[in-house]
Amino acid sequence: MLFISETVHAAIADILSTTPSLSSIVKSNPIQGRLRVVCLAILHISQSFLTADGTVHGVLGHDITLNNCPPNLRHLMSELGAIGGIVEKMKQEDEDAALALSYSLEDAEQDLGSDDSFELNLESNIERLKKRLIGEAGYRESLTSEPACVRDVEGRIGRLGKHVMSLGSFKEREDIVFEILVGVTS
Repeated sequence: MLFISETVHAAIADILSTTPSLSSIVKSNPIQGRLRVVCLAILHISQSFLTADGTVHGVLGHDITLNNCPPNLRHLMSELGAIGGIVEKMKQEDEDAALALSYSLEDAEQDLGSDDSFELNLESNIERLKKRLIGEAGYRESLTSEPACVRDVEGRIGRLGKHVMSLGSFKEREDIVFEILVGVTS
């Protein structure tokens, strides 16, 4: 269990160090802020530490698999793997859309001549998801305009985040972990 908690804490540290605005949210609204950070940490783990077979490359070189996970946490590990699969699919779709758009822009530039240029400004579903998890203005309110995949994975991450925060092993160190990490990153 230690390496699972430590891996989540490491991901929280990564999130707070790369998104400094979250420190002020955690200070002003600890319950909501901590949940946002944990949800972003789950997204970060699913993108950076999770392999295609569902293994999490944890801290200190310890791999966490469904088989070596405590039985009471296996459903969380399964959900993390499912989220990782969805996020990977979203990433691939984002890359495909960006590539298709860049080809379209190249064709349009060739038709117009070399003096005219277009700026590629495509916001990926992953970026939209991150902004929604952070709670950026305009992203929390626009639920109906978001693609279903973004709304669905946001809901799954939110539920998993709440479950992680309710675990005894997480709760017993939550205050000190956030106090230290928010203090270091603000």
